[in-house]
Amino acid sequence: MSIPKKGARKIQVDAISYRWFIRRKYVSADDQLVVVIEKEEDGECVLYVITGFLRPDGAFEKIGTSTQGIVTPKDVETYIKTAIAKGWQPETKGSAFELRI
Repeated sequence: MSIPKKGARKIQVDAISYRWFIRRKYVSADDQLVVVIEKEEDGECVLYVITGFLRPDGAFEKIGTSTQGIVTPKDVETYIKTAIAKGWQPETKGSAFELRI
C-alpha cells in the first residue's frame, strides 16, 4: 500500500524523508486515531500507529468516555524511531507494521 500524496504531510527523521497522514477510516469499533507512515522514497512497508487517542469525530467522544488527543510532528518522529527500534524496516517489502502506543 502506498500513501496518497494529496493530504499527506512530510517529515524528516535522521535525514530520511517520510510521508504521514491520519487515517480517516477506523481500525476497530473503538474509534482510535490511526497514523499511517511510509518512507517517501523506496518505501515498501507501511507503518500503522494506533495512538490510543480516540478520534474527535467518533461516537465515544460524543458520550464523553474517551481521551481525545492530537498528533504532532514530534509525535510522528517518536513513532518512527520507536517502530524502527522494534523492527520496522520501511524499505523492505512486506505487510504493514503495526505499532500500538
